[in-house]
Amino acid sequence: MLDEDIDVVIPWVDNTDPIWRDKAKQYIDLTDLDGERFRDYDTIKYAIRSVEYNMPWVHQIFLVTAGQKPSWFVESPKIKIINHDEFIPHEFLPTFSSIVITMFMHLIPEISEKFIVLNDDMFVVNSTKVSDYFRDGLPNDFYIERPTYPLFLNDYYVFNSLYAINQAFSKRDNLTKNLTKKFNFKYGLINNGSVKNLV
Repeated sequence: MLDEDIDVVIPWVDNTDPIWRDKAKQYIDLTDLDGERFRDYDTIKYAIRSVEYNMPWVHQIFLVTAGQKPSWFVESPKIKIINHDEFIPHEFLPTFSSIVITMFMHLIPEISEKFIVLNDDMFVVNSTKVSDYFRDGLPNDFYIERPTYPLFLNDYYVFNSLYAINQAFSKRDNLTKNLTKKFNFKYGLINNGSVKNLV
């Protein structure tokens, strides 16, 4: 039994949808519309099946779309299609940015406080437990800091986020309080050596 519900959120877009394409053309270059960023490889059904099979403890799966629905989709009490306009504030719509979509996922109606975000090309290939994702009420994560530098224009949002975090938190204080989390043999030599990037 779970103490609380945990949901999965999967953003998805079908770039062959003519209605979506007409709207997107007003904001995105046509060559980008057919690129990897928006291309649908028809993997969403397998991503959802992998969650159902290997994460049976998941309460609900939210399929986030821009008013679209996969042709094979059959209504299900466990899978809910949610449109951008149901959780993203109107002033940020329409959006074709995964960053904007992700920023507002916590506003999805009826979403659990704890949720896991997967992409439509991510497959859960083995049976998993809640403790693989959350432990003691907190998400599992690596406490590793690495140098961050932009490889393309969108990377600058990382810098903006880091700037905001660094204004509110002291890296040195955090390192002192969490030394055993920062250094862990599971991280390997390179990641344990990245402390020089903290100070």
